[in-house]
Amino acid sequence: MKISICIACVDKHIVLLEKFMDSIIYFTRKPDEVIVSISPKFLKLDLLNEKIRLENKYNNLKCLVQETMTNAAINRNKCIEESDGDIIIIHDADDVMHPQKCEIIEKLFIEYPDTKMILHRFKIMKERNYLLNNYKKINIEKKNLYFIFKSNNNIGEYPPIYITNYDYNSIKPEQPYASGYITIKKDVFKRIKYENRNKGEDSCYITNIHNIYNKTLFIDEVMAEYTPSLSYK
Repeated sequence: MKISICIACVDKHIVLLEKFMDSIIYFTRKPDEVIVSISPKFLKLDLLNEKIRLENKYNNLKCLVQETMTNAAINRNKCIEESDGDIIIIHDADDVMHPQKCEIIEKLFIEYPDTKMILHRFKIMKERNYLLNNYKKINIEKKNLYFIFKSNNNIGEYPPIYITNYDYNSIKPEQPYASGYITIKKDVFKRIKYENRNKGEDSCYITNIHNIYNKTLFIDEVMAEYTPSLSYK
């Protein structure tokens, strides 16, 4: 299976995008391609020059440059449209990914071919560690690695999905997954795209996917480190 990582990026996060690209060396399974859609917002950069520079620096990176500021929904749609992967991993330019994520995602899609979407746990961090040595190694043969999701059938509401067979007393009341970290089969995108909205587009997207396909897995492990949106200065 071919894996594409799709990233929405604003101009000031290009430096973090490069750190993420450098961190791929530590991945146990490398992505086949990374596609990023870069929008102008904070800096007066020549994004076409940045595209050339980045694509020359990373041979598996494809940059899409937007002339005007576009939201994450539009950028993600543009990235996925240009991707060649069977598996599409959505990631943010300013966050960090577990080095085993691609490996585990691929394994689950192969073992459970009916799966259409995979979600996972995340951790909020104050500092980014691109050496990835803060992640614990995950035993991918673990029997309780994932849970099957059950929809609440309320499209567009947040949180959009409940977990079945889960002890809610053992976790914090907020949802254990970040809506921005989803992985889908490419064929899902042919039917469902991100809605053009500036808020809640990721939550609505996973709700729509799950309510149509009802084939979602949740990995009960931290697979990404999240920092507050646009917090980087």
